[in-house]
Amino acid sequence: MEPSPDPRTVADLEHRVALLEQGMKQAAHIRKLWTKATRELKKTKSELQGSLAELTIAHEQLEAEMELRERMEAELRLSQKLESIGQLAAGVAHEINTPIQYIGDNTLFVQEVFESVQSLLGVLAPLVDTDGSEPVDGALSTVARSIQDEDLFGLAEEIPAAIAETLEGIGQVAHIVSSMKEFSKPGSKSKCPVDINRALETTVTVARSEWSSVAEIEWVLDADLPQVHAISAELNQVFLNVLVNASQAIGSGESGRGLIRIVTKLDGSSVVISVADSGTGIPSEVIDSVFDPLFTTKDVGSGLGQGLSIARSIVVDHHAGSIEVQSEMGIGSTFEIRLPIRAPDSDSSQPADQDALYAVV
Repeated sequence: MEPSPDPRTVADLEHRVALLEQGMKQAAHIRKLWTKATRELKKTKSELQGSLAELTIAHEQLEAEMELRERMEAELRLSQKLESIGQLAAGVAHEINTPIQYIGDNTLFVQEVFESVQSLLGVLAPLVDTDGSEPVDGALSTVARSIQDEDLFGLAEEIPAAIAETLEGIGQVAHIVSSMKEFSKPGSKSKCPVDINRALETTVTVARSEWSSVAEIEWVLDADLPQVHAISAELNQVFLNVLVNASQAIGSGESGRGLIRIVTKLDGSSVVISVADSGTGIPSEVIDSVFDPLFTTKDVGSGLGQGLSIARSIVVDHHAGSIEVQSEMGIGSTFEIRLPIRAPDSDSSQPADQDALYAVV
């Protein structure tokens, strides 16, 4: 007769079997979870790959749109450049024409005087060549009558003034041409020391035809102003755009001849340029938009609204400065440009003299 199993051993075996079955169920559950997780990971991977492809396509589209936008902006700036160069050229031609006219008139006057002198010399020739056989008194009388007929004494008084006026006109033409040459030269694409006062004076000379008929210029320049680390051609463009804007603001009013006040000063580590006009002012509801691209309050055909936008881009983006405007209707506007003496160099900045020089308001 076989001995009966020990109840404790049976219970222990049953417990072990139960644990084993439980472990197998857990293993099966874990395997199922693993399979599900693997499937979800594959799905997520596939979705991420799809999203990556979409992002790549979107990135390429964005780059293409940015390139197209930059090309369109460059074409717009070039269009404005050509239009503005024509306007400046016409203005400079007008400014040169006045001194050229009186240079021509005075030269013609000197030519006529010289013809009179030649005529007198013809009368004097017999007197010089006489050997005493002819009466000198008769020859002198003839000379006296020639002098009186030609009014040589009166002409002699007018000739110095004519010559002085001619030299003055030549000086004016030379100054205008020199300023235009200095203003329009491409210059360096990198930042270098710039004399702000000199740049302002050159710009005012070049743009004289824009403001001379509507305003007077009042200068308050700091003679000890330090040079600014900047791109001179770009700053010339900023000053031109702001000056033309001031001139047009005065010209659009009905209060007669106005005033443009240009001030420079040092404020800490920055140079401040202020251009104030006695124009019509900017309405408060649109003053926050004056630096937006294509924004303008002028009539159709009077400007594309790029001038102040380009000025802001040059000052803020290229030179780490600021440009602000304060205005009061019926009183005028003041544009304040603040430039750090030493602006950080930026590889991303594109000199405006290549694509947008002379883009005006």
